[in-house]
Amino acid sequence: MPIFDAYPAIVVLLSVVAYQLLPLGRPRVLLLCGVSVSYLGYLDLGALVVAVAMGTFAYLAVMVGPRLKAKAAKRLWMLAVIGSLLGPLVFYKYWGLLLGPLGIPPHHTYPWVPLGLSFLTFRLIAYVVDQQQTRAQRPGLSTMALFVLFFPIFICGPIERWVTFVRGPTVPFNAEQVGAALQRILYGVAKKVLLADRLAIHILPLSTKPEGFSTQAAWLVFIGCGLQIYLDFAAYSDIAIGLARLFGYDIMENFNRPFLSRNLAEFWRRWHISLSEWIRIYLFMPLATRRPSPVRLHLSTIVAMTLCGLWHGAGWSFVFWGFCHGIGISAYHLWTSARKRYPLANAVGEWRLAGHLSVALTYCYVSLTFVFFAKPFPEALIIVKRMFGVA
Repeated sequence: MPIFDAYPAIVVLLSVVAYQLLPLGRPRVLLLCGVSVSYLGYLDLGALVVAVAMGTFAYLAVMVGPRLKAKAAKRLWMLAVIGSLLGPLVFYKYWGLLLGPLGIPPHHTYPWVPLGLSFLTFRLIAYVVDQQQTRAQRPGLSTMALFVLFFPIFICGPIERWVTFVRGPTVPFNAEQVGAALQRILYGVAKKVLLADRLAIHILPLSTKPEGFSTQAAWLVFIGCGLQIYLDFAAYSDIAIGLARLFGYDIMENFNRPFLSRNLAEFWRRWHISLSEWIRIYLFMPLATRRPSPVRLHLSTIVAMTLCGLWHGAGWSFVFWGFCHGIGISAYHLWTSARKRYPLANAVGEWRLAGHLSVALTYCYVSLTFVFFAKPFPEALIIVKRMFGVA
């Protein structure tokens, strides 16, 4: 998101003024669609073309489902639509990961990934599933276009649901709300420029050649990786939320002090909240509620979080990161079950310092996994070994 480029900044400023001068309803929606097209075309014309194609496909595909009579046919159609929406993501982002085991060199894979493709794919899948399962009223064409292209959330989220755009603007345009929106934008910019970028300057050089640095440097990378990723991502969410509110749209919060969590389950209720909700509703619940059992619950958790890691990036280190979080969440659920069955386990959980200790342990576990998130698997493994003085 080029928040400091002159052209996008001027376009956003003028569009806010023009937006408020227009009457309520479709004129404002059409203006926002035009601004989003201009903004995305400036950043990545190819991504705009892909988004329009995928959005058009999803909009037309949901019209076919209600015409099918048999439940099996409707289910197969929905799976076919979801698979088709995943197709561009697999082709552009994961082709190299799939072909790597076959010995095909990286330069034979597609070198370009459209901006915002991961977020767009998940938003459109949610739209298709919701339309198929709830039979809710379909949005109009202009509302659907805004949902697909809305520029504040297109590149870095949050993964907003389509009902927000059907509902329309809910934030009034007055001095108090404008001030709060601008404050949120400036807060995000400051978080990005003064904290995330500055931390990256000190952390990234340390981890470029992990074979040659000390145990102290490895611990600095351990502490700084997760914090830098959080500050960077949360900054973009702050900017997106502030920009959306300038146009009257109240999009969901995406982070809520995640590093104060007492366990992995709570962490994912605070970290990337829109993604957590998507994973829970559209991936975990279908897996866990089909012939439910304790074993299936744990396996569904691990599978869902492993795929969540894969969504973040096309690399085995991302898969391992997600797998570790799935293991951590499953372990927490086993611990809560043990507390209900065994008095000693419950006594440990009720210990006065247990809350503070659980926050510290959760932070350490999450920070350790973020080393694998930030670096390729071999380099991350070297960093972890250096932390404990292993050559």
